[in-house]
Amino acid sequence: MTDEHGPTPPKRVVEVLSESAQPGKIYNAAAREARKEAERTKAKDAIYSALSRWVGETVHQDVAIPMVRDGKRIGTMQQTILGQGREVDDIVAASKLMKASELRKLRDDYNRISKRAVQLADGLTSLDPADLFKLGAAPRNATYDTDTKVIRAIGIIPSLLISLPELLAALEQQTNYLEKKLDTSGAALGRSKNEAAHGVALRLAKLYARVTGKRPTYSEGPNGLSGEYTPALRSVFDALGWKTVSLKSPAEAAISQITDEDLQPYVNALSYGLLSYPLE
Repeated sequence: MTDEHGPTPPKRVVEVLSESAQPGKIYNAAAREARKEAERTKAKDAIYSALSRWVGETVHQDVAIPMVRDGKRIGTMQQTILGQGREVDDIVAASKLMKASELRKLRDDYNRISKRAVQLADGLTSLDPADLFKLGAAPRNATYDTDTKVIRAIGIIPSLLISLPELLAALEQQTNYLEKKLDTSGAALGRSKNEAAHGVALRLAKLYARVTGKRPTYSEGPNGLSGEYTPALRSVFDALGWKTVSLKSPAEAAISQITDEDLQPYVNALSYGLLSYPLE
């Protein structure tokens, strides 16, 4: 993370440094942060290795993730608005263990965003239609991004007014989830390792389904792991330092949530988080 003054240290290190000077405590906090970062990097490497096996070609963070059907490359999962390789980052992000204080902050952030989104919608709808038209018709630079072209074809203002209710619904859903979690008896624990494991398993399963067009399966027996999804999930868990975490519950829960839509190679930019996957 950086700001206008340059790189900022991890939160845990800042917290320690703000207390009385204790070299041992400072060293331990810095070491923990370094270890976590190394684990996250290994997890990303494990995901890219799995992707390479699934598609039959080398995949890394600097290239678009290929999609295959019946062994043939049909396109790539290009993300022109949110950035390249976001799917991999999202899988690793799900591994973060959150404290109750962090959950409360996230809930409060969601509430603030919701209020501002409502204010934006109210402000736009209060404008005279002629003024709204001028906003949408303002000259803009040429673009080659598929997502931006789709939005401009529909119209910037209509696209915004269509997407705002979707955003508000998602924010309400997530806020309610956080409220329920904070109300539970184990709220002080925040997001547990078990919950994080389920999150990683689900996001990896969705990536597998989108890339290959196949439903992931859980295959673990006396002779070890088999299939394509299960060994990949084990590699990611191990990279994150979760060597003792069982695959069975997270994998089976993830597989049960895969839908027919997850198997489709193309997703409209407006219906799936402003992502579009152009076919070759």
